Amino acid sequence: MEENGKLEEIPHHYSLDPMKNREAIRRLLDVDFVHLLPSHGKPILNEGKEKLRGLVEEL
Repeated sequence: MEENGKLEEIPHHYSLDPMKNREAIRRLLDVDFVHLLPSHGKPILNEGKEKLRGLVEEL
């Protein structure tokens, strides 16, 4: 989800398996993309992969 221009993972209390969520987030970096359309928050245009990479580094 995107909040204040920054990607964040789903809060752990909303997930059955937070570690599987993190692995799925990491695997997205294998996909070639520029834009990211999170289900919550504003679209991230032209820098989606960079924002996702930042989230993965924080995880």
